[in-house]
Amino acid sequence: FSFDNSSKALRIGESVTVFAFENTASGNMYVPNSAMNEINGKPVVFVKESAENFRIVYVSAGRDNGIYTEVMSGLEAGERVITNGTYQMKMIFLNQ
Repeated sequence: FSFDNSSKALRIGESVTVFAFENTASGNMYVPNSAMNEINGKPVVFVKESAENFRIVYVSAGRDNGIYTEVMSGLEAGERVITNGTYQMKMIFLNQ
């Protein structure tokens, strides 16, 4: 990996984080990693159906780029997934 540092924005020995993105025409959806959870070893997301109505959706997870995870199946386009408080949602689900 190399890049042009002619502007001297980075110094030798400086730590940086690099993210690589790829364009894809697969038609699969991506969700933030914060939305992903596991129940009994299976990947799940929580979908908001109405004001205080949520449901759990088992998904087939694909590639993870460190920020987003590809969802191969399980979600429909336009569904709203929970990205904050997913641990609390998991605990509520497990205690039912």
